Amino acid sequence: MTGVQTCALPIFCVWLLFRSAHGQKLASVAAPYIPGMKLRDQYLAAQFTGLLSTLIGNGLTVIRALPLARETLPSQRWKSELGDVETRIREGGRLSYALEATSIFPRTASRLIEVGERTGKLGQTCGHASTIMGDAAA
Repeated sequence: MTGVQTCALPIFCVWLLFRSAHGQKLASVAAPYIPGMKLRDQYLAAQFTGLLSTLIGNGLTVIRALPLARETLPSQRWKSELGDVETRIREGGRLSYALEATSIFPRTASRLIEVGERTGKLGQTCGHASTIMGDAAA
C-alpha cells in the first residue's frame, strides 16, 4: 500500500461508519467531544432558525415549516433529530421544548424560541436566534 492508500482507508471507514444508522447514533453521543462539531452545530442552528423565521414570517405554520427547513440541512444527524422534533410537535408539544430535548440544538436558541412562542412573535425571535447563532459560529 502507498502512503495515500494507508491514510485514505481509515478515513473512508470512518466516513462509512457515520453514514450508517448506528454511526449517526454514535455521532450524536460523541459530538461534544469531536473538535469542530459544536461550531458546526451552531452554524446549522443558525441556518435552520433563519429559514424557520422566513417560513413562519411568511405565514406557514410550524408544522408545515419544520419539514421544509429540515430538508435543507446537509446533516443526516440533524435531519434525524429534527424528525423527532416534528413528531413531538404533532403530538402536541411545544417547539422550544422539543428542540431543547435534542442533543444538537443550542440551549440559547431554544430559550429564545420559547420567548417567541410566549409572545406570539416566533418568526421574529427565530430570526434573532439565527443572528446570534451565526455570530457565535463566525
